[in-house]
Amino acid sequence: KNSGVAVARNTALAAATGAFIIHIDSDDSVRNDFLEKLYATAVQNDADLVVCNNWNDFDEELSSVQLVRLLLTHHSPPTLWCKIARRSLFTEHNIVWKEGINVGEDPIISVKLQYFSKKTVFLRDMLYNYKQDIGFVTKLKKSNILRQKELEFLEIKRFAEEHGFYGEIADVIRYLQTEFSRRTQHKSLCVTPAGVYTHQQGDAEGSSLARARLSQGNHVFLVTEQVGNHRFLHWHRLNEAQLFNGTTDISAHS
Repeated sequence: KNSGVAVARNTALAAATGAFIIHIDSDDSVRNDFLEKLYATAVQNDADLVVCNNWNDFDEELSSVQLVRLLLTHHSPPTLWCKIARRSLFTEHNIVWKEGINVGEDPIISVKLQYFSKKTVFLRDMLYNYKQDIGFVTKLKKSNILRQKELEFLEIKRFAEEHGFYGEIADVIRYLQTEFSRRTQHKSLCVTPAGVYTHQQGDAEGSSLARARLSQGNHVFLVTEQVGNHRFLHWHRLNEAQLFNGTTDISAHS
């Protein structure tokens, strides 16, 4: 019986005996040195968490809550497949997957790992090739996706309240809830991010949305959006006709 992602991952975590935990989706591929590089970086830096495929450099030392904010606004990847984490982070802090949440489960676990990590190292190296499963999105009813995302936001809120930092991320959660609902209504929903892309910095003239360049072979592109004092990163899916345009301005599609 297929009991879902949460049960499968909890079963694997309970059986694990190694010092580190890593997640690789069965339909994805990794660079030959993916495991070696992440593990070596973790050991050499005595890090609890190492994140590859990262698109920003963080020169200053940031608090755990600041790093959670960066994760929620997609300035660092919210997915698990680009991370190696100490198994002790899971066992000592009782981090497990909530059964029934099969969309948006990665950000929930990533938030918890990031909050408890005493040291996180970010690598810009693109070591993981993520396969965008567009079919998975189309198989789900919109009402089910909305419910799954609602559960995701509620669990992150519950965790933040439990640890006393929800006030520092409340604006981000409210924005994400509103934005997700809006994009669902406009049929521009993309549940998971692409793993390979390039990103151009700088706002588009006359728009708060920045231009982004498509990576060859990908159906998703990344844009930035300025909302008050916060800059959010979004992924958008293009149809096949739009894919042949080298660059695009998301303001025409948002």
